[in-house]
Amino acid sequence: MNVTVTIGAMERVPGLLDIQAAQVMVAQAQQEVYPVVHHWADAVYGREVIIPADQIVVGKLHAKRNLNVLLAGTVIVASPGQKAETITGPHVFVANPGAKRIVRTVTEVRWLVVHGTEETDLAAIEAEVIEPEGLLLSGGGK
Repeated sequence: MNVTVTIGAMERVPGLLDIQAAQVMVAQAQQEVYPVVHHWADAVYGREVIIPADQIVVGKLHAKRNLNVLLAGTVIVASPGQKAETITGPHVFVANPGAKRIVRTVTEVRWLVVHGTEETDLAAIEAEVIEPEGLLLSGGGK
């Protein structure tokens, strides 16, 4: 599950440790959890979420390439070592292994992440597509 909290805009280019530190702070704040809609097809799993405006979401560290589809809405996205960029849906991009982002929702957004997998069990899918992040994160990893 991604963690979210209402906070202000991102102001500088983050490194991976910056994003992980933000994830720890977000996890310690009051959080809202948004329902996830799961989609399956042959060898494909999709995870769709609707997130209100003015939220910060820190994503998980991905182990494999995956397809990201911002179906609707506008976000500001920052990845380690990259300047934050504003994206408005519909927009599709590929995330490479090791991808981890911090996202600020400017408007309500609908976001779909698609993973190639033969798995149908959610825990098994997460074990396959998400990298453990160690003890830095509260909860000791994923």
